[in-house]
Amino acid sequence: MNLIPQIIRLAATAIIWTALTLILVLGNLDSDTIVWVTLILGIVAGLSTMYIWDSSRNKEDSNAESAKRKRTRATTRLIEALDEDEVVQLEDLLAARREDRLSE
Repeated sequence: MNLIPQIIRLAATAIIWTALTLILVLGNLDSDTIVWVTLILGIVAGLSTMYIWDSSRNKEDSNAESAKRKRTRATTRLIEALDEDEVVQLEDLLAARREDRLSE
């Protein structure tokens, strides 16, 4: 897993919530206005944070699916390249491993 995108997402999240905190703390607002500003900015900050983290999850899922498809294609090509004796040996090996797993 690549750590740089996670650090960037974490920094973006920190910036969003720090900006919200600074606006609320340093803003010289009366009590009626502060409630609405807090509500609106809180919703915006929450949605922004959710978007940052959800968009990255979708990319990671897409990358994992792509890698899985590549492995499947490579495995299929490898199996198709085997001759009949090699296929029988592979089937015997897989059967033996399956029996070992079931006996554990």
